[in-house]
Amino acid sequence: MAGQEDDGCVVFALSPRLSATLAEAERPELERAATAWSRRRKEDGEIIDGEVAKSILSGLAALAGTARSRGEGVYCWVA
Repeated sequence: MAGQEDDGCVVFALSPRLSATLAEAERPELERAATAWSRRRKEDGEIIDGEVAKSILSGLAALAGTARSRGEGVYCWVA
């Protein structure tokens, strides 16, 4: 993760290992991970709907697969 500036911008980069794991994950694995993520966030007081979590992880896995096939990494820039 790049340092956060005064304007609140931050960049998150997926490690090559996480990117590969997501790219290779089968649908049942992604669904289990989404359920666990949703449950953990709920324990911390943040509600993430299970279907939304599944959609986010599925999209991220697809992005990781595309990036990996191109020899690229995955990052998210939040402004």
